[in-house]
Amino acid sequence: AAATDLHEAALAALIERVDTHGETTRWGFPSPMAWLRTRLGMREARAKERLSLARQHQRLPITVERHTSGTLSYGYAATVAGAVTRLSDEDCAAAEEILLDLADQGLSPGRVAAFGERITDLIAEHNGTERPDEDSRRGYQRSWIDSTRSLDGGRFIKGWLNAEDAATWDTALATLAKPAGADDCRDLAERTAAALTTVLAGGHQAAKVTVIVDLDTLTGG
Repeated sequence: AAATDLHEAALAALIERVDTHGETTRWGFPSPMAWLRTRLGMREARAKERLSLARQHQRLPITVERHTSGTLSYGYAATVAGAVTRLSDEDCAAAEEILLDLADQGLSPGRVAAFGERITDLIAEHNGTERPDEDSRRGYQRSWIDSTRSLDGGRFIKGWLNAEDAATWDTALATLAKPAGADDCRDLAERTAAALTTVLAGGHQAAKVTVIVDLDTLTGG
């Protein structure tokens, strides 16, 4: 197991150099992911995890040093890298300290990953700068959507819709998000994402909303 961890550390360094210098393009691959899948025979999830670790090398000096020296397993190193992907450099340093401390306390990589999902709250607690969550700060009068691009070209989406906009959402997506048939193995979240992209691509134009008001409101009384 220790030898495997050292191999993973060397592999991460290789992937970082290949990715940084754009070698995959010279070799005829459209992306580092394609190279990892084709030439190194990795499955999608394994390739993503290793590319994520390689791309965070410069921002996680302590993690990389410990991983390379054999004092930190690949599981912990990959978990820390995955947790800091969307953080600023300053928050990344704080997150690395927090997550490595949890690992040193004996928490499993799975438990550390669970803390990594709420790392911004842990950083605020660590720095003594706790603040209300983003939903509370925004209030619930106006709809909002926050979108952040990930390193692999994807996009994280988070938001809240007020009642009127939620009605539009339900009307536009409810039918499209139904299972396509008995063989449709997608869950509701996956079907909703597919329905939303269909609407955004102009494939569904029949959204309608019914608004019920009293007469005084309708006539401006």
